[in-house]
Amino acid sequence: MSKSVVRSSMILILAGIVCKILGVLFRLPLTNILGVKGIGYFQMVMSLYIFTLMVCSGGITITLSKLVAEPCKNRQERINSLYKISIITSLILGIFVGMVFYFLGERIAKVQGGTFGDTYKFMIILLALGGIIACFRGILQGFETMYPTAISQIIEQTVRFVFGLLFASIFVKKGVESGVFGAFLGIIVGEVLSIFYLLFEIKRRKVKFQGKDFHGFYKNLLPILIGSSILPLVNAVDSLIIVNRLSLAGFGESQAVLLYGIQSGVVGTVLNIPAMISASLAMAILPSVAALKEDGEKQKQSICTAFKYLWIILLPMVLGIMAVAKPLYTVIYPTLDYASLQYAVNLTLLGGISSILLAIMQFMITILQARENLLYLMILQLIGGGAKFLVVFKFCAIAEINVYGLILGNILLSSIVIIGSLLKLRDVVQISFLDLSLPLFSSIAMYICVSYFVEWVQFSSLVTLALAVCVGVVIYGTMNFPTLKGAIISLRKRSQINLSK
Repeated sequence: MSKSVVRSSMILILAGIVCKILGVLFRLPLTNILGVKGIGYFQMVMSLYIFTLMVCSGGITITLSKLVAEPCKNRQERINSLYKISIITSLILGIFVGMVFYFLGERIAKVQGGTFGDTYKFMIILLALGGIIACFRGILQGFETMYPTAISQIIEQTVRFVFGLLFASIFVKKGVESGVFGAFLGIIVGEVLSIFYLLFEIKRRKVKFQGKDFHGFYKNLLPILIGSSILPLVNAVDSLIIVNRLSLAGFGESQAVLLYGIQSGVVGTVLNIPAMISASLAMAILPSVAALKEDGEKQKQSICTAFKYLWIILLPMVLGIMAVAKPLYTVIYPTLDYASLQYAVNLTLLGGISSILLAIMQFMITILQARENLLYLMILQLIGGGAKFLVVFKFCAIAEINVYGLILGNILLSSIVIIGSLLKLRDVVQISFLDLSLPLFSSIAMYICVSYFVEWVQFSSLVTLALAVCVGVVIYGTMNFPTLKGAIISLRKRSQINLSK
């Protein structure tokens, strides 16, 4: 893995951590403003927003990043052409899908079990702005520079934090649904300011809105767009059916929304941190893998090294979150009652497994995209998405399982995609047993020790959390020292090689 990829990964990971902290800080007071039921409504709308944003522009970012990074003649002309056609395409898709939400928002909200249909009128603005942001980020990532994406994410999250909470607190006086409306209004302000910054970065690189040759844009875009939409589609379907399925399990509407709010808004927010790290690493490595398409050995080396770093970081983070779940949620969600807190802790134990698999799946998807195994990936995601839907539909209607069915569905989906990806990439992803087993055993040992530590100590939740993190770092670092030392030495050698060049 080259120095540029490592640097890009660290930039995105650090930005992602900042954004995730802002996201947690955003949802904490937002949960207090809207209540757990209100945050459940917010997550329902957010699930459909993320899905439609991915449909309209998710594949565009990946496609642009890949095509801009690939070596070719007349590169500047090609980039200008890609810039023009991507902006036009994303705006057409965003406006079209946004109009659907504008006219059918009330009906969609009713199906979800709420009366927040006015919020969906925002979709036409959100999707148009989100599409433009996706195009800007895709172009800039193709230059193998990630700091514009990182800075724009921080701008977006910071402004969302300030204005989202401000508008939510103002509008909630008219009702919870109006509060949700206000929170999304703050998201729009964040996207606008992010666009201004990214446009400045685009102009700096002299990218122009011109050109007629699309250079295979749609040929690459369509399978990526369809494949990238499958998983958000499944999550969006979850938000549409979950209340009705939980009602069949014997829960009332309010209780069903509450359970979904805990699973997606409380637990999901925290367990998305590992997925964020995986996404950052995958985003950084995609242009590098695409640029090395003609050098299979270097491409393989880059992929394997990136996976090792992901594995070393991913396992202790997830198992650490599982071990400190109770004091962690007590600190960041102090308004949770005891029953909700205990439910969140239990969901985290199973959700941690799902989080690890989802992060690995995310990495594998990116590698398949970079290596142009697009049709295979699309079929694989369709099979996994279909399997998840069946599990959620069946098990969430069983009282003893309820929202745990969502996690079981994620585990099945991730397992199918990972196994299918490894079969396709068996000659590329080759990791030694030591590199896999030592971080795994070290993380398990850390989890056991930290879990007992959290149960035994009698300090406040904040002090317990801080001490538990220190204990976990020491245990994992000591037991996994050979692997960490090897990774650092390898990184230094690669940095020296790149500097000498």
